Amino acid sequence: MSRLYDYHFPRASPIAKFLIVLACSWIWAAPLYLILSKAGFHTFQAAVAAYPLAALITSLFHYRYTRTQKAFLSTKTPWRDFFFCLAV
Repeated sequence: MSRLYDYHFPRASPIAKFLIVLACSWIWAAPLYLILSKAGFHTFQAAVAAYPLAALITSLFHYRYTRTQKAFLSTKTPWRDFFFCLAV
């Protein structure tokens, strides 16, 4: 189904996928952020503590993508690129 959307909506499909992954990751990371904020952490500290959870969930989606699209990847090092994007 994803490839069908990629074919019919070549510009909107990557944006929609990005937004879906972003929402899925912060559905889990946002409650952690709120819990830490209520526990007395500063907002910056709570955000820094919740970010690894969001990154972990995003990496699960990236793993699925690299596993299923291996033949079509434009790069030989998708995980290096992924970690570079996380660091920036």
